[in-house]
Amino acid sequence: MNFDVVAHEIGHALVLALSGPFVPGETTGEIEAFHEMSSDWVALIAALHFDSVVNELLDSTFGDLDSFNRLSRFAEVSSNSQIRLANNKRTLYDFEAGWKSEHDVAKPLIGAFFDTFIDIYHELLVEYGAIPPSLERLADAAERDRSLRTRMRRGFQLAYDRRPDLFRMALRGSRDIIARTLARFLYDLDSEKDVFQYFWTLLSNGTVHQCTFAESIFGDHFKRRGIGQTVLGPRIEKGSIRSHTRSTRLTIPRTVNETGVSERFY
Repeated sequence: MNFDVVAHEIGHALVLALSGPFVPGETTGEIEAFHEMSSDWVALIAALHFDSVVNELLDSTFGDLDSFNRLSRFAEVSSNSQIRLANNKRTLYDFEAGWKSEHDVAKPLIGAFFDTFIDIYHELLVEYGAIPPSLERLADAAERDRSLRTRMRRGFQLAYDRRPDLFRMALRGSRDIIARTLARFLYDLDSEKDVFQYFWTLLSNGTVHQCTFAESIFGDHFKRRGIGQTVLGPRIEKGSIRSHTRSTRLTIPRTVNETGVSERFY
């Protein structure tokens, strides 16, 4: 009954359709983590295509999306509980010594995408004339000093009350930039490569898309999260039954072709 959860599983199916099935004993932790990150963002991007979600999100936050809200709380199950927070503080450095769950390893990637999403959104708000550059700088400072959030929130409320339509334009623009970047990553996914390092290289080379300032923002947040800067440690316990590499939800059925040979169906 939860849209995020259903869309998340469809996100897994999209990745499997492009990269093939999980191979027991061969699928890396980075691939599993990328599966979780991309599936969460498939759900978030899909949700942002509903006007009802966009309107509720902006009206309830006055356009201040760097907060505890419908977008950052992935698959909320109550007013104060959710499966994951997109707006989290985890870095890949947290997992240099080892890790247990691909869902945890995915958090630095999820967070890097969310931070990038917010910064692109702020850039577009300034570009569209919805907020002045000074308010964007205040928002950046408030990420480091939470005591500034009350002042920043008031500035967003005044700006949103004046031109809510521009906030909707900026939100949709940021959504589409994130979607194109994720699509490029899905297209270029190669399980034989160091996935995190490969994505860092794509961003560093400026080959993801045409938006120059987005490339820079992605690079800054990937670097801050340790993505492409450090190496994921070893898995310190075997995957649990909750791991998607062992889930029947991701079983790819087999069909029998005209020669009677069983082959995978995608």
